[in-house]
Amino acid sequence: MKLKKLFSLILAGMLALGVTGCADTKAVSVDDLFVPTYQDAGEIVLRTDLPPNQSDREQMLQYLDCGFNAIPLTDDFCSSAKVAPYMDELAEYEAALLEWDGINPATKPKEPDKPDYVKALELCEELGVDVYIRPHSDFVAEEPENALGTKTYYEERFYNFDFTKYPAVKGFMMVDEPTYGKVTDLANRYLPWFNENYGDKGYEVLINHLSPGNNNWKDKYSNGLTYDDYIAHFYNDFLGQCNSVNKVFSHDGYVLKSDGTNNFIDDTHLFAGLKLKDYANQYGVDYGAYIQCWHSDSSDERALTSYADFSFQVCSYLAMGAKILSFYGYRNYGSENHLTIGGEKTDKWYWVQQVNQMVKKLDGVIFNFEWEGLYTNVGTGNFFETVGHFEAVKNLDIDSLDGVKSFNSKYNAIVGQYEDADGNKGFMLVNYEEPSIKHTNKVTMKFENADGVLLYRNGDPTTIGLKDKTFTIDLEAGEGVFIVPLNKK
Repeated sequence: MKLKKLFSLILAGMLALGVTGCADTKAVSVDDLFVPTYQDAGEIVLRTDLPPNQSDREQMLQYLDCGFNAIPLTDDFCSSAKVAPYMDELAEYEAALLEWDGINPATKPKEPDKPDYVKALELCEELGVDVYIRPHSDFVAEEPENALGTKTYYEERFYNFDFTKYPAVKGFMMVDEPTYGKVTDLANRYLPWFNENYGDKGYEVLINHLSPGNNNWKDKYSNGLTYDDYIAHFYNDFLGQCNSVNKVFSHDGYVLKSDGTNNFIDDTHLFAGLKLKDYANQYGVDYGAYIQCWHSDSSDERALTSYADFSFQVCSYLAMGAKILSFYGYRNYGSENHLTIGGEKTDKWYWVQQVNQMVKKLDGVIFNFEWEGLYTNVGTGNFFETVGHFEAVKNLDIDSLDGVKSFNSKYNAIVGQYEDADGNKGFMLVNYEEPSIKHTNKVTMKFENADGVLLYRNGDPTTIGLKDKTFTIDLEAGEGVFIVPLNKK
């Protein structure tokens, strides 16, 4: 009887372990895992629109403390923004400088003050801030006969200034969604000058973005042509003709909305982002996105009330393969509220500082990987209604993730898939619930072969051994993490 009872206990134990009797009973030791080492392979561009005064040291130090590594030099960058006063000031400075240089050093007066434009470039160079010169697309008219500015306007402000003297200048950026009808005029005005002088710089274009159900996108200048025609025209006749070291398509669809009663994620978020990323891949250029920092009572962009609001935006764009993140905007503008008001930091400034710190710890790792796609998973719980977003990209089903046997999440989730040079996969996993709902999202990934994961949470790495090849994590509202599956040594 005792032997029979013992045999029964052994059999029950084997059944509990599984038919083969070899299911994992404990997590793999981290000491048994092979963990790849990733060198810092690059950095995500972190900058704002509506920047502080780039010639003011105190403002620039505050800007750097927020975690930004780049800045646009814009038309309203400082007190000498207007073209005519700027040109008068520059001419007076250069004339005074020539006179000053010719005076006996023992008796010559104080060196004449430099224009703010020059001060800004020199200060950025000193502080190690990358500069992107930002001409506005509205410099060129929608229709030539209704010009908003003359060619002289361009030439005075940009053509006659030698940006090659300032290594901090890394590129140029055309903003505010140039329409189809502007492309040819922009190319005629800019490209000969740019290609002759600045082939070692980058060039970025802020493109109109597309909405779901609107594949035949057009504007009043496109003569009924499609969005595909718009992008092709912009690349073939403008960006593709730039002799720049790198090219960028970016867009600025602001995604955290409110109808006055409910907060929601704008349904253009995944659709427009992935569409532009697809075009970027097709044409061999980088992809960038703008981060919402503002709200206005006259618009449906909602107030941003937590770190999660910024983390959600940044992490979802990283899941879509973005390499340039522009935050709109830094200083207050009219009725819009941004990161600073009257030069004083708001709560949003500190939340952006925190998210920038996370990106800076993570981006050197991500640049070791190539982006391969984004995948969606509808949660099993009472989730906020975002299924329509997923329908727009329904061809990217979660079951297609490489090396993943199953994926489950309580609420909606997205996963950006990456691969490094050695064939290791990386996954940017994001809680895709409207962050103000404050849902914690339990996510479970069962891998086909992985014994552990290298987890980057808040940018900090942790090695975790897996039990039964299964990884589980509770993602906070708006949170995203990057994981690399690992195998035993």
